[in-house]
Amino acid sequence: MRHHSCAVYLLSGKRNHTSRIGSSALNNLFVSEITSKIRDVPIKQQQSSQLLQSAQEQQPQKYSANILVVDDEPDTLFTYESFLSDEGYNVESFSDPQEALKHFVHLPDPSSHYKLALLDIRMPKLNGLQLFHKMKALSPKIKIMFCSALDIAQEVASVLPDIEHEHFIRKPVEREHFINMINSALDKRYHSSR
Repeated sequence: MRHHSCAVYLLSGKRNHTSRIGSSALNNLFVSEITSKIRDVPIKQQQSSQLLQSAQEQQPQKYSANILVVDDEPDTLFTYESFLSDEGYNVESFSDPQEALKHFVHLPDPSSHYKLALLDIRMPKLNGLQLFHKMKALSPKIKIMFCSALDIAQEVASVLPDIEHEHFIRKPVEREHFINMINSALDKRYHSSR
């Protein structure tokens, strides 16, 4: 095995004049260059965090209301939680409507804690309409919406005086429509309570 020596020649301003740099000088040159780049890292990180903070301040204010979601399908619950959390809502979800009711009963003032409850209609043990009646008996001011694959919005709205056609979201949900319906329901509630 042969060893080759490495030399770097720097051209000076003078014609035909070169200097040979040894390996230790070359090493010092690279270490110096790396050190100066490392010193720049905190400055660049600070600039990046300032840009990120500025961008966040320019984004529209997201909601921070508490929403109760009850649906017996775990995948559906996960989808709703994701959509609502991304919008800044605080979500408490239950796949068992009886557990949701127990939770609701133990709150000191459920309607001041939850700004909205989103219920599936077809669930085992306690369906969404039964849960609606029990929740309204405990807290008449609670805003309740239904999300269901059943096309019964008009029938339910005609039977329940507190429910309007726009209190229903049809499954399967599309994210933008879902969020618009929730935002709209909460905006109406906020405006009417002021």
